[in-house]
Amino acid sequence: MILAEKIYSFFCQYKDEIDLPWFSGFPKNCCEGASVFLGKAIKEAIPNSNIFYVKGESLDGDSHHWIEVNDSVIDITIEQFEGISSPVYSVVNHPLSNKFKIIQKIDINTAFKEYDGTNDTYKNTLLVNLNYLLNEK
Repeated sequence: MILAEKIYSFFCQYKDEIDLPWFSGFPKNCCEGASVFLGKAIKEAIPNSNIFYVKGESLDGDSHHWIEVNDSVIDITIEQFEGISSPVYSVVNHPLSNKFKIIQKIDINTAFKEYDGTNDTYKNTLLVNLNYLLNEK
């Protein structure tokens, strides 16, 4: 999905300037914020899409977050895991489904509203920047 690829590139380029928890290490340890903003930006670009924010948990208590867009998995932080070298942009089953069992799946608008990694002003400012990026020709 081209929109996800553009956002991934933006996050890589500006990871040191994005003021979200642990984002300077993108794609490592920032899957929650990256997934929330990725999903919300795609939802605003394609309003009639079905987008869910998904949280998975491993048996040892580790968690990981990604999104599903119209039943396809998009995970732009998956490469933080051993043996995976690039993001996942459109697959039916999550490549780590044997490690992370889904424990939460919520609508992206609800996830964005509930995300507490920063204040509402910064959330909206970052979203405006992502929307601008996606609307560039």
